[in-house]
Amino acid sequence: MPEQLLSLRVERRLSEVGRVNDEIAFFWRMHQLPEDTRLDVLLSIEEALSNVIRHGGAGSEIAVRASLDRDAIEVQLEDDGPAFDPLSYPPPRLDLPLQERQRGGLGIHLVQCLMDRVKYERVQDRNRLTMVKRLST
Repeated sequence: MPEQLLSLRVERRLSEVGRVNDEIAFFWRMHQLPEDTRLDVLLSIEEALSNVIRHGGAGSEIAVRASLDRDAIEVQLEDDGPAFDPLSYPPPRLDLPLQERQRGGLGIHLVQCLMDRVKYERVQDRNRLTMVKRLST
């Protein structure tokens, strides 16, 4: 079971994305985590969190939690907005020219490519997105 080491409350403002990134970067340095996975995790958090802020409705705060076990970091984003599973969004058609592509879905596709595991669940009227990245040592 991963040990929860970071817990943040985030307001629904895009300016909060930078604050969360700063906190995660500090967390990364404090636990001396490998640099080769840091950017993947930071970019995934930034993408997922900005989507929740932009599209999550008028819910209240967003919770961001990070935990570590021996070989992985787990990050959870949880909010009380309307139920929405971003993983159900159709994958982007990268084979089409940009002007012919349907809008949306590229960000969550990127998250799924960068992280080792991404899971959505609805828990007690809250959206929970869990992202896991294995840490190389």
